[in-house]
Amino acid sequence: MSAIDRGFSLIELLVVMAIMSIALAVVAPRFSDRLTTSRLSNAARSCITMAQMARFAALKSEHLICLRLSQSGRALMVTEANAHDVCLPEAAQADGMPAPRTLPESVTAVFQPVGGQQGAARNQLRFWPDGSSDAGTMTLAAPGAEELVLVMSAPLGRLKLAP
Repeated sequence: MSAIDRGFSLIELLVVMAIMSIALAVVAPRFSDRLTTSRLSNAARSCITMAQMARFAALKSEHLICLRLSQSGRALMVTEANAHDVCLPEAAQADGMPAPRTLPESVTAVFQPVGGQQGAARNQLRFWPDGSSDAGTMTLAAPGAEELVLVMSAPLGRLKLAP
């Protein structure tokens, strides 16, 4: 029998399977990390988009508009404020406001106002009719990944990724 006709031995197949298993064990965690990083990036883009929509709603309606984070830290919604510039509760979303957005699975967010801004509250950002907003940060977190921090520029009412 010639060497071409005999095929692979069981030992050769087991060695190849062992090498492939080791390679997969090394690559799988990296894929998981990239998936988590991708979820955080998508959440950051979603938060920035919702902030732009809230700012536009304030400019258009000429009223104070709030970007609120749900108590669970997983959903963003745009609401109006009452006559005393207090943001209305989550259930009071007015007509014409953008639909609430849920953050990707396992991603949570926290708003934190900067300094002692009068009327500023945790887990909400306010946008005024002149296009300005509260100053603050939004921290996005997911298990097994570095946190992403978004910074709100008060005079411009723009949310952007911190350097």
